[in-house]
Amino acid sequence: MNKNKPDYFANLWQISEACRRHGVSFWLFIQTLSFNGKYREPNEAELRWQVNLSLAFGAVGIQYFTYWSPEDWNNETFGEALIRKDGSRTEQYDRVKRINGELAVVGPVLQSLQPEGILVSGDIPEGVERVLPSYGPATALHGDPVVAGCFSADGAPDALFVVNRSHDEPAEAVIVYERAPALTIRLEPGAGKLVRLPGTDGD
Repeated sequence: MNKNKPDYFANLWQISEACRRHGVSFWLFIQTLSFNGKYREPNEAELRWQVNLSLAFGAVGIQYFTYWSPEDWNNETFGEALIRKDGSRTEQYDRVKRINGELAVVGPVLQSLQPEGILVSGDIPEGVERVLPSYGPATALHGDPVVAGCFSADGAPDALFVVNRSHDEPAEAVIVYERAPALTIRLEPGAGKLVRLPGTDGD
């Protein structure tokens, strides 16, 4: 049961590339509940993983599927979401509240920047057809499997948003810089970290 759809990263990459090419804002839904006896209820690390990967791929709008627990309909069956049918809160509500607190810190920064692509450590995820070999002063990304969204400000490299590609295991990755000491980043399952590049105003 603890598996992800094999095209998860391919879908993120294709939509982010299309939005970037056409100048369209990238919004998406985060799965919060089990449904149809096929898709499991995400735990907190899996919720965080969905949100942070979306940000790394350039998403600027995060919505939740669903907020209120829906009634079963025809052949569609649903578990509990953030709010039960009787209006009370589930554990998912508190999980999403914590994640939204993190999102409130990093989200406005990323929204002010322009996504330019991704760096990857480890094997390239299936379906991702283009990764950057380097970005600005960041010449390489090594270590455990992570993805780093690359963001610019006024056309110049400004930041990386580094996300653990696992929602089950912690990760450690190293950003290698051209003229600055390498930076080691440790991430809990599903976690992300904003890194301002050396030489930027946020450095």
